[in-house]
Amino acid sequence: MPMTDQPASLQEPSPLDVLRYRYQHGTNFGSIFVLEKWLTPSMYQEKADSAELAAVTGNIKAMGFDAAKQKFENHWETYISDSDLDWLANEAHCTSVRLPIGYFTLGPAYCENTPFESSAAVYQNAWPAVKRLVSRLTAKGIGTLLDLHSLPGGANGGDHSGTNSGKAELWKSKKNLDLATRCLLFIAHEARSMDGVVGLQLVNEAEWDAHGMYGWYDSVIGQIGGIDNTLPLYISDAWALGPAVGYVNGKNSLHAGQANPIVIDTHLYWAFSDDDKKKHPGEIANEARSKLSELDGHDGNVIDHGAAQVVIGEYSCVLTEDSWGKAAAHEKENLVREFGQAQTQRYQQRAGGSFFWTYRMVRQFLTFTRN
Repeated sequence: MPMTDQPASLQEPSPLDVLRYRYQHGTNFGSIFVLEKWLTPSMYQEKADSAELAAVTGNIKAMGFDAAKQKFENHWETYISDSDLDWLANEAHCTSVRLPIGYFTLGPAYCENTPFESSAAVYQNAWPAVKRLVSRLTAKGIGTLLDLHSLPGGANGGDHSGTNSGKAELWKSKKNLDLATRCLLFIAHEARSMDGVVGLQLVNEAEWDAHGMYGWYDSVIGQIGGIDNTLPLYISDAWALGPAVGYVNGKNSLHAGQANPIVIDTHLYWAFSDDDKKKHPGEIANEARSKLSELDGHDGNVIDHGAAQVVIGEYSCVLTEDSWGKAAAHEKENLVREFGQAQTQRYQQRAGGSFFWTYRMVRQFLTFTRN
């Protein structure tokens, strides 16, 4: 039989497809909607503790509710200027930004029966401010990864979970997990009508071996799939990339049917462990060149075994003073450059994207604008 021309089975990628599935070269917009005192000290009273809750309650006490609300709204609207966006698009060639938000950012309805309840009205206009920032980024051709950074009770004990409790009380609390799920479903609904959203991150830096984490992922992913099964969903690896790769292989396969693409968010730092303190900066740069070996044999085949994709949600060029003490002072600038380039080259080879921590702050080597 003569062959006849058949219509192509593959469609041209849409502009949204391009935003979502190109390599994500970007930065974090830290301490806009989830405050950290060391990043934006001007948002805190002098003796306040370090988390968002301390900032909002301290400002309400010091200046009154209306003035505190105005201070927060001004911060959300002005921290990123139009010239910042021009620089990101035209000089840094950013393709996307990871935008940390908290459950409190979604407004008073999501603050009930939480530590933010008494301060909830400050956040009345927070979610509209998020949407405006996403729109401004989109206008520059930059996508946004919406990162639910602060979850009820805390996915980890860090102050970036919103409070200074020092506890991770999300995982064993049905109340907190239910509220976290409500938050994510709300964001997924909203994202359907927001141009430029490249994905939704379910949780930031889940604590190591978090109780019931993958079961909760299954539940949330299934529910979001009923809202929008095209939205890429990013999950924390809980500091254990290997098991996360195995989990995602099962999600990103032909057997899963038409389902949300699942991406692993892993964070890479060399500034916290005692082992890292013993290393020369050059040794650490060499180590960076071989990272992500957990992906070997597991990425890129949705037919045989599923596909695992990873993004580096946070990285920086900071090292400990112990490490820098092993190098001559005049070598530091070149070693910082070598370390940063080693990371970005490796991530471009083996990952789907990387987001520097963070765009702006008061310390060098953690600031995207200086690297």
